[in-house]
Amino acid sequence: MASTPSPGITVASPSFGPNAPPVSAQLASVDLHQQLAPYLGPPEGATPPPPDPRDAMASGAAQVDRYLDTTAAFSAEPSALFSVGDDFARQFLQLARVANDYTADGMLKARGNIFAAVAAALKPRAASLAKVCVKAYKDFPLMRDPGKELLLAKARPDILSIASTVAIAPVRYGLEVLRQSLPADPTDDGDRALIESVAAVLWMRRTEWGADPALAESVVAQWRRMVARYRDASFYSAFYVRLRLARALTAWLAATNSLLQSGQLDPVYRAPLQLAFGPPDDPVALVEQALPATDAQDTLTAYGLRAADGTGRVGGSRSSEGVAPIRLPDRGSRPT
Repeated sequence: MASTPSPGITVASPSFGPNAPPVSAQLASVDLHQQLAPYLGPPEGATPPPPDPRDAMASGAAQVDRYLDTTAAFSAEPSALFSVGDDFARQFLQLARVANDYTADGMLKARGNIFAAVAAALKPRAASLAKVCVKAYKDFPLMRDPGKELLLAKARPDILSIASTVAIAPVRYGLEVLRQSLPADPTDDGDRALIESVAAVLWMRRTEWGADPALAESVVAQWRRMVARYRDASFYSAFYVRLRLARALTAWLAATNSLLQSGQLDPVYRAPLQLAFGPPDDPVALVEQALPATDAQDTLTAYGLRAADGTGRVGGSRSSEGVAPIRLPDRGSRPT
């Protein structure tokens, strides 16, 4: 005899129906919240969390990706180059089929004519990409790295006076000026000219405070606050667009060299070309690669160090045997 399946368990919602709490309980909940609401927020004057530079990096990269995706001369270039390669590959194939109709000199001349047509077809494509780069460089101009350049020509008299004092006063004085000048509100830029001037003077004096670990830690903390505030999305997008264009043009030149040498676009270059012209999987990583100096590199430099496997303009030669930071050679000796 087959067993009868047991019915499911009926669950009554407590928000309505006979099991719902009385109206008085709901009103009491609202009253309790209203009484305690003024005390639920952070303490008055509490420092908000600092902005995450990776958010600004992602935002700057997204601006560039949208810009290049809507630039037809750039986004459509891989497909256009594939068409050029396929067209001339057919011409060379057709020439090979009628090779017996040509003398050796005639065949050489015919092939030379097709190669000349290939070169003539590629030149306007290169000029179009160059125009894209010119416009992109103009639309995303490079910005100075905040706090590393003392802008004396544009400084106000009061800023010059403060910067002069910070240059000769104890480092802790300049550190305190920088700390108090940086507003706690992430949306408030404060007096940027003053803040950058004080930070620039402190950066130039890093040989002094870099020898004191405790003092260096304090300076680096304020320095990172300043960098996170003023390295905005526009700062990152300028470096990002240049590296994205460089990657795309490198892949394009590799593909066209193959086309000019063999008369056809080697299939091995097709996938890299499409990847190079498209947005990367990790835009933030590409932004960090494009920067003249990352936050981590600046921090190491402040302490007179560089990464053992660092590369690039502020790094050193890569070493697989390095297991610890290496002292910069121009820092001089200091007590440890």
